[in-house]
Amino acid sequence: MAENLSTALQITVIGMGLVFGGILILWGLMSLLLRLTTPKDGATEVRSTSDAETDEAYAQKRRVAALAVAIALAHERDQQKPQPFPMPPTAIVSAWQAVMRTNQLRRRGTR
Repeated sequence: MAENLSTALQITVIGMGLVFGGILILWGLMSLLLRLTTPKDGATEVRSTSDAETDEAYAQKRRVAALAVAIALAHERDQQKPQPFPMPPTAIVSAWQAVMRTNQLRRRGTR
């Protein structure tokens, strides 16, 4: 019995080690890809607050984004209304299932 328990524990430790090792490898690959694909020269877009055209364009983009979110939320709310459950095209229990269930009930009743 102790031998079976020690074998089971060894298999568990090896399996968990493989799972967590795989997770760590994937984590390392993701961080490596992030470092390789992130721009290094500070090429992030910085918005100038003194330019009136840029501010107006930014405000227009915010309004369009807010409108898109409102439309998406309204559509989602409409989709959440309960829909009537359609009737199945055939009987819920087919003839074959009914015969097999009847045979099983007969066998149980004779015992």
